[in-house]
Amino acid sequence: MIRQPIITVLGHIDHGKCISGDSQIFLANGRIKTIKALFEEFKDKAEILLDDDGIALQLRENLYAFGEENGKIKPVLISHIWKLKKERLMAIKTRTGGSIKTTPEHPFLTIDKNFSIIYKQAKDVEIREYVAVPAETKVTINAKGFDEIKAMFIEKLAENPEILIFVDNELNIEIKTAMANINISANGLISNQYHAFKNNRFRLNEFIPLARQLGIKPETIYEHTKCIKHSSKKQRASHRSTKIELPKTEKEFKEMLYVIGMIWGDGSLQNAQLNSNDAELLKKYKEFFENSLKVKCGVCRKRTCYEAQQYGWKTFKVMLESVFDFPTKNKCESITCPQILQEMPNEYIAPFIQGYFDTDGYVDRNAAVEVSSASESMITGLNYLLFRFGINSKIYTKTGLGKKYYVLHISGRNAINSFVNQINFSLKRKRDRLNTDKTTTNRVFELTPISGTEIANLRKGLSILATELRIPYLKKIESYEMISIPCLKKFTKSVQAIIGKEEFQKKLAEKIRVLELLKEERVYGELYKTANITHRRLVNYILGFKNDGFLIESNKKYKTSPYGIETLNKWHGFGKNKVQKQLLNLINIVESELRFVQVINTEEIANTEEFVYDLTQPKTHNFIANGFVIHNTKLLDRIRGTTLADREAGRITQHIGATEVPLRIIDKISGELIKKFGFSVNIPGLLFIDTPGHAAFTNLRKRGGSIADLAIVVVDATQGFQPQTIEAVNILKTYKTPFIVALNKIDKVSEWNSVTGSFLANEKNQTKSAQNILDEKVYQIVSLLYGFGFESERFDRITDFKKQIAIVPISAIVGEGIPEILMMLTGLSQRFLKDELEIAENAEGKGTVLEVKEERGLGITVDVILYQGSLKVSDTIVVGGKNGIIETKIRALLKPKPLSEIRDPKSKFDSVSEIFAASGIKISAPFLEEAISGSPLIKGNSPEHKQLILDEIKAIKIDTEQEGVIAKVDALGSLEAFVHLMKENGISVRKADVGNVTKKDVVEAVSVKENDIYNAVIFCFNSNIEKAAEEEAKTLGIKIFKGDVIYTLLEEYKEWVDDQKKHEKEIKRAQLVYPAKIKVLPGHIFRNSGPAIFGIEVLAGKLKPKVMLVNKGKTIGLLESIQNEGKNIDKAERGNRVAISVSKANAEKHFKENDILYVYIPEKQFADIEKYLEMDEETKEAFEEIKNAASKEKENEDE
Repeated sequence: MIRQPIITVLGHIDHGKCISGDSQIFLANGRIKTIKALFEEFKDKAEILLDDDGIALQLRENLYAFGEENGKIKPVLISHIWKLKKERLMAIKTRTGGSIKTTPEHPFLTIDKNFSIIYKQAKDVEIREYVAVPAETKVTINAKGFDEIKAMFIEKLAENPEILIFVDNELNIEIKTAMANINISANGLISNQYHAFKNNRFRLNEFIPLARQLGIKPETIYEHTKCIKHSSKKQRASHRSTKIELPKTEKEFKEMLYVIGMIWGDGSLQNAQLNSNDAELLKKYKEFFENSLKVKCGVCRKRTCYEAQQYGWKTFKVMLESVFDFPTKNKCESITCPQILQEMPNEYIAPFIQGYFDTDGYVDRNAAVEVSSASESMITGLNYLLFRFGINSKIYTKTGLGKKYYVLHISGRNAINSFVNQINFSLKRKRDRLNTDKTTTNRVFELTPISGTEIANLRKGLSILATELRIPYLKKIESYEMISIPCLKKFTKSVQAIIGKEEFQKKLAEKIRVLELLKEERVYGELYKTANITHRRLVNYILGFKNDGFLIESNKKYKTSPYGIETLNKWHGFGKNKVQKQLLNLINIVESELRFVQVINTEEIANTEEFVYDLTQPKTHNFIANGFVIHNTKLLDRIRGTTLADREAGRITQHIGATEVPLRIIDKISGELIKKFGFSVNIPGLLFIDTPGHAAFTNLRKRGGSIADLAIVVVDATQGFQPQTIEAVNILKTYKTPFIVALNKIDKVSEWNSVTGSFLANEKNQTKSAQNILDEKVYQIVSLLYGFGFESERFDRITDFKKQIAIVPISAIVGEGIPEILMMLTGLSQRFLKDELEIAENAEGKGTVLEVKEERGLGITVDVILYQGSLKVSDTIVVGGKNGIIETKIRALLKPKPLSEIRDPKSKFDSVSEIFAASGIKISAPFLEEAISGSPLIKGNSPEHKQLILDEIKAIKIDTEQEGVIAKVDALGSLEAFVHLMKENGISVRKADVGNVTKKDVVEAVSVKENDIYNAVIFCFNSNIEKAAEEEAKTLGIKIFKGDVIYTLLEEYKEWVDDQKKHEKEIKRAQLVYPAKIKVLPGHIFRNSGPAIFGIEVLAGKLKPKVMLVNKGKTIGLLESIQNEGKNIDKAERGNRVAISVSKANAEKHFKENDILYVYIPEKQFADIEKYLEMDEETKEAFEEIKNAASKEKENEDE
């Protein structure tokens, strides 16, 4: 009997990522809706696809959101909306005041050390890190003109049944004529139709449906409406509301929006009148109502201010409530940005915002613009609207009079200029305070995590001297901890200008020549004669090299420093490509429409709702939510051949934790290719493990290796090998598991036009250039795999499948290359794994625990991959637990219901009585609380069975040591892989265990710290840190490294160790006395004593204050200060002539002119000085003289 081969996927894996239901989605037509509301809006007009953990809507109509593509914010098409179950979320908050709740594995865009824009998972984002937000969102999809705005306005107004419209005769006649032509009656549509048509007066909510039947557009109704009036439908109600006209021109409509903005700021809830002490605002309000709406308006004095009173207030207020969401009570806390504004172009939104800022906004002393409100919704909505103008604003809170207020803050030269140019205040007194000359960098939106040191290193690596860039205060800029986007733009522009010049290569050759010549110490004259460079240019090179640390100057001689030699190697070409790539990455950042904002808080929280939501955006896999760039769900279903549509059609069998693709489906997709490559197939299909990544792989373990028969290593064609790729290849090498490489995202490869289906068929349609570019990508991977000891080749060029690893180019998102992936997996399994796939029908059941989890109504269950034999309900099984062997009886064997049957997400399992290998199954049984992921499971309970379990667990050899780090991991399989890789990297492990990091682990690390600070750390791999442990670690100074990629953890640890050693070295250096040798200058003893003041020349080393001086082995006094030209200095170096002040010294007793003095160095510092201090030859000689003198003095004392 042949079972299906078990396939797992490792490498560059995109997990499902979701956000909370209240997350606001920025749609490309300007609307902003919660993702939950979007799901509800589309659920009745989309194809419903059901997944294990929830529902996906496959959209039938176009829905465009904003997303990021190559650094630009663009409209992107959404294909699916997801609703999935998730219990835990991460809450991320930034300095902007913005926040979002996502699943822990959700990636945020950030910047790495090479200035690449990369993704980092929410659970790994740390406080003070930077994440991407859009600089602006430009509405281009369905941008509305004035006619569409009028239509939108009148349809929104029609939702209120108490609005009467009075139309002109022209529209009345058109309506009656159209009714007569198609022979329809207004009976049942228009109440009191005789009087309605006679008086040209209709209820708007009745008139709109009639006009729609007659093909009359809403904007036509607006244009022919003479006026409107509020009229209650209640019997015997007063109908004395004043009629008001509607704005007829675009100019008048914008004036109305300005007035509405003023009312949002200083309008009264009772009658929507304006309350203000500003005569200019009152005048504008009065003129608008009298000139545009044709109602009387007066201004009267109230107790604390003036009120502009217009007589059409009742109708106008009802219009505000119906169209613009004006609140009916508690205006301060419940006012919101009108939703209708979201669908209007910026030129209409700007007047509203201007009116709001004219009333409630102000300019602070730093020329920043602020506005505050007790309504969080108002300030957040305003913040989102400002994105459309490219104005990034910060939100913070303050308290006044016992109330909490939300403040929107606009600052920074770019944001203020955008505000002035597109919105501005209309009030002169506020405009005059807005002095753009006072504005500076916006420290919230314009700063980046890129430091001045990193910029300096890039400049040096490109062989550009600071003086060549001609950027004012560049040296000061290069000392900054964070560099702003405007500053980086200047830098990249200047660098590009220099590199673009013809003489750049000539200058580079000259700089290389100078540093090569100075590998041997030379005076300037000798260098000038040899270098063949003009005097002026050579002097500039030397000054620049000295400033950049490339040269050491000693006694007017120059020599290339070790740092200079390291840089010289880069200029020769070693590492040059990396520097050039860094420059291109930096250019991409400054030219992008992204900004990077600092995270101020991260917290794991419980999901208050049962579900989370997500969007699938198939082109660039991201969208904008809550003002963040969100990476969306991208299924591995394409790679595994298990799309939801295939499953729904009943062609794919779903297991617990695995998906079975039967041979008939493989034959349908890849049959022709299988024949072409000469594979004959009789395996029943392929069993894909649904959980991707190394954690699942290491749990698929059995004694002597893995139960996974084959693996797919996914490599991103645009990024090459990433840490998780390296980790995957090493783990597969350790477990001796055969694999193929899926070179993914070829749709992103330059010039390649990716289509669904066969890669080989599509390749013929590509240009020669595109084929060559893809080949470069393939052979980059060939080269990298060779470094791991593997030969590889593109799958269709392989001559020996036993010796070479197949690389299959694919696009998972488009579906290109999937037939080739399935063909390779099937063919290789059949040809090379036939013996491993043979199982006896009566073989005892054996499996491995993939995951331990709690299911509602079932309690603790285990998900098991059964790779041998069978299991039945009531069978006794043994499984590895945290505290030994667990013996239990199977209560239920559960598999997922077919998707076509899942209608209630709470009932998603079917019970089965028996299951056969190879398959995935959920087991419900007692006593599984202590079961460990990755542990073996065997049918039976004999001593032999239990011994087999113990033997398999013992096979994981965790040889711990007396001294070493502490490691806590998520599962048994992870433990084995983690410890193995740690030891391969020379890191000793004191303790390694499965579970969360506890307070006890921290205490144990403290005991290690007493002997070795570098081992006093804890690694938390794919696990969690208990809150008490986290607090204890902070208090006791124990570093915890947390993550889900071993190589990333190792890199972080090594960097930390390097930083610690560097810091330790700096502390040591600061505590040491630097050797110095000085000569007392003749004729320069200015005072004999109290203190002695005299002139000296430094012959070697560095002379610093507060050291003892020695003459012929005897201390003469304490060096109090050093002066040069009357000014105190902190040190004097070789060749310097300075005056020194020495307390307790006497020129007549202790020294005389031309005497040679030394700095006194305690003998206990000798060894550390040799270890930690960098000294030139002269200083080393002086140090030897000091040691010899100390030795002689000691000998004299002994005698």
